[in-house]
Amino acid sequence: MQNRPACVLAGALLLSGAWLLPSYLLTAKVLGWLLYGYILLLPFVLPLRAALVASLALLCTGVMLTAVNYIKIVLTRFPLTLLDVEIFLDNPGGLLSALEVPPWLGVVAIAAFLMIGLVVFYALVRVSAGWPRPITVTSKSRFLSIGVAVLVIFGFLDFVGRFNQRIPLLTANDDSLWTSGGVIRLSRDLGAIGFLVYSLHLERSVIDYIHASSDTPPSDAAIQTAVASHVTLPPSRSDAPDIMLVFAESTFDPNQIFRLSAPVKNTLFEPNSHTRLLTPIRVNAVGGGSWISEFESLVGIDSRLFGYAGYYTHLSLAPYIRKSIVTHLRDRGYRTTAFYSAGGDFYRARRAFASYGFEEFFDEQDLDLPKGWAATDEQTAAAVTTRLNPSGSSPVFAFVSLAENHAPHRCQHYADGRKFVATFSANANFDLTCTLNEYILKTYSTERAVKRLLTFLEKRASATGRAFVLLVFGDHQPHTFTRTGGETADFQPFRTQFDERTTFLHLMSSVNGVVADWSGAHPPLTVIPTLLSAFVATSMEDIYLAQNFLQLEVCGSDLFARRRIAGFWGGTSLPVGEKERCSILDELVAGYRKAGVFTFH
Repeated sequence: MQNRPACVLAGALLLSGAWLLPSYLLTAKVLGWLLYGYILLLPFVLPLRAALVASLALLCTGVMLTAVNYIKIVLTRFPLTLLDVEIFLDNPGGLLSALEVPPWLGVVAIAAFLMIGLVVFYALVRVSAGWPRPITVTSKSRFLSIGVAVLVIFGFLDFVGRFNQRIPLLTANDDSLWTSGGVIRLSRDLGAIGFLVYSLHLERSVIDYIHASSDTPPSDAAIQTAVASHVTLPPSRSDAPDIMLVFAESTFDPNQIFRLSAPVKNTLFEPNSHTRLLTPIRVNAVGGGSWISEFESLVGIDSRLFGYAGYYTHLSLAPYIRKSIVTHLRDRGYRTTAFYSAGGDFYRARRAFASYGFEEFFDEQDLDLPKGWAATDEQTAAAVTTRLNPSGSSPVFAFVSLAENHAPHRCQHYADGRKFVATFSANANFDLTCTLNEYILKTYSTERAVKRLLTFLEKRASATGRAFVLLVFGDHQPHTFTRTGGETADFQPFRTQFDERTTFLHLMSSVNGVVADWSGAHPPLTVIPTLLSAFVATSMEDIYLAQNFLQLEVCGSDLFARRRIAGFWGGTSLPVGEKERCSILDELVAGYRKAGVFTFH
């Protein structure tokens, strides 16, 4: 083994020399294998016993990460990233709960991994104890080994840098990376460890696009015209209205999404005397990812603009947010409070909501609610109304999350079809129809919760003389109906023209005449904070991100046609043709920069 340093150095040179190959040979799969080879080579810069132990440990780690990556893809239709690892280490219980993994099973799985690790480690120690004692090496040999180790480590770091530069070039024109299937394929080509390495690079660099655009913002005249088309602003206002933004987890109008034998009655989806706008909305989250919709409904910027970081908004983007509808209203004298029906440590929600500008944050524990998404929406609404002042002197902006409709929707309340409140217009088996009715059953609880919140606002208006605004929206369709999260049931044959990115928006207010006719393309979720600010504004300058009305007018429902998840994947330009993006996208990005919504420096 005296020649081991020379062999290790030769192996490193061979792997690094792969960059001299023709570019068409350096596919993602080839690069993934080369990276694995380099990683397995690294331990051999150590003494032989330590090298063999470290190599076997790396192999076990690779197998474990591959298994975890497979499980995450099955559950979420998205591969394992370094931010997932960070989230798990920060709050293991919250992540397992979000993935619908029972706590006991999570504990068993973690214990099993630890036991296997200990057994492997013990076996390696026992085996290595019986190996011959290492040959005494001279100072010259030791110095040579250290020199080789330094060269190999620097070579590996250079390889990783080139690896991370090469992947965006391979994927620059791959439109499939705007779909979960395309990203999954990339992770499988690179391997679990390769994709983790690349995700670390993306976490640090995907915001480059925001600074790459050199366009000027949209003109004030164009924005003014768009504002006038969507809202009417009075020259002056008396007291600012109380505003409540209700986040309805996994909620959509079944009458819009599915072809049913008869309409489902639910006041969530029906106009009333306070209704000022009732419309489908376009969301970016499908089957899960509530934090994406939370971010977009408060900040008003499409998360896909931030590429990979846009899939982990609370962790990767929240620290850089400087303005939101929360800060906009807080600066105008509002008391800002968030009521969160999950744990505040999940996806670092408490810290994220503080970054968005909330002065107060109450999670499930603060509200004395059952833990782990177990609270009913009625329980949450009751806890909210108990803590809000029914007659305060300051206007209130409250964000309320209702999470009862969180998937899954297992068939447990119907023994047969006689008590179904709805059926599909086409033939469907009992399980599919029962699942639909379980979903509808939960929406009735949401309906009662919203009625309670509306009644509270009406009573507060009577006590204070202050008007109110209540906006309820669905964050995404649940994975029950989208074939994500491990679900295999196919509801596609029963769908209408509305796809899996459609939910609903119901705006109710005691103030009339603010919202104009919104017929035409249904709005994106990101218009919500802009719309809410119109109830406080007396001029265009008083509207939060008024350019979002221009986006709706020019771009319609979507900045990127049919593009669901975060794109770019390391590039600094959009890998989509002009037909697949809004014509004023770069101007809008420049407008966000000018408005000072975020800062990355």
